Amino acid sequence: MGSIPGAERSVTMSAEPIGDHQGYLAVALAAAIVAIVALTVVMIVLAAT
Repeated sequence: MGSIPGAERSVTMSAEPIGDHQGYLAVALAAAIVAIVALTVVMIVLAAT
């Protein structure tokens, strides 16, 4: 996961004693947000046509 050092740094700074789980949670949350946004864009495009 060294491809995004800035995001990794913020995740490790916010993960206090919990460990790696918070990092995985942040990644899953970001992926879910991206998926929701992509789905919304697709629905808007389909509705517009």
